[in-house]
Amino acid sequence: MKRLRQLLLLLSILLIGLSWWGIIAARSGLVVRSFEQESIPLMYLAPQQAQAVPGVLIAHGYAGSKQLMLGYAHVLARAGYATMLWDFDGHGANSNQLQRFELQQNLNVALNVLLKQPEVDRTRLALLGHSMGSGIVMSAGIEQVLFAAAIAVSPTGASVTSQAPRNLQLQAGSWEGRFIANAQQLLAAGGGSNDNFAAGTARELVIVPNAEHITILFNDASHQAALRWLNATFNQSSTSNYVDRRMGWYGLHLLGWLDRASILCGLDKVEEQFFIANLMECP
Repeated sequence: MKRLRQLLLLLSILLIGLSWWGIIAARSGLVVRSFEQESIPLMYLAPQQAQAVPGVLIAHGYAGSKQLMLGYAHVLARAGYATMLWDFDGHGANSNQLQRFELQQNLNVALNVLLKQPEVDRTRLALLGHSMGSGIVMSAGIEQVLFAAAIAVSPTGASVTSQAPRNLQLQAGSWEGRFIANAQQLLAAGGGSNDNFAAGTARELVIVPNAEHITILFNDASHQAALRWLNATFNQSSTSNYVDRRMGWYGLHLLGWLDRASILCGLDKVEEQFFIANLMECP
C-alpha cells in the first residue's frame, strides 16, 4: 500500500509538471506584460521582436475576466498582432465597483496603455469583445473612427449602421439562439453581408458550430474566424497554427493537485470521493 501511494504521488507530481509545461509553452515566442492602470488590471501579448504591428483590444463579457479571452490573444499574437486584455470594473482581479457607464472608460484606459507599447502601429487598431464586451467594443467602434475593425462574439446590442463600426464581424455559437437573433438584427441594421474592406463597410455573420455562450471562447473556429477578418481588414496574410488548449492543461493541473492532496491526507476511497466532490483541503 505504501509503494502504491508513492507511485500515485509521483504520478500526481508528473501531472502537475506536465500541466505547467503546457501553460508556459503557450507563451513561448510572445512578449507578455502585465499592468495596472487606474486600478484596472491589464495584460499585453505580442510577438517577440515585433515592429509596427496592428493592435487589438480584447474585452470580456459579464461575470467573465481577461483570462477567458486569452485564447483569442494567443492566436492573434502568434499571427503578428499586439493584443491588450483587461478586467472590467467589478470583474476578475478588478476591485473597482461595477458601474455600467464606466465600462467604456475602462476600454479607453486599455487603449491608452496599448498605444504606449513599442510594438504597436497606432494607425492600425481593432476591437474584439464577447457578450457584454461586444456591446462595449461596437459602441467604441461607432464613436471612434480610429478602429479599422470590430469583432462582436455572442453580440448584445449597439446602434450599428451601414457605416459604423467599420468592418464589423459578428459571431454566435450554433447553440445560443438568442445571440444568433441579435447578430442577425445587427447584420441587417449594418446593411447586410459584404466584403468591402477598403471602404470600411464589410459585414459578416459567422455561426460557430457546436458552441454556446461560454464554449465559443475556447473554440478554434471562432479564433481563426477573428484572425481571418483582421487579416482581410489590414491586408495581411499571417497565419497561426496555435490551438488554445490551456483549459485542458489547467484541468490536468487540478487533477494532479487533487490526486496529490488525497494521497497526502491518507484518505480511503470513500473519503477521497468526498474530498474531490467538495474540494476540501488537508487540515
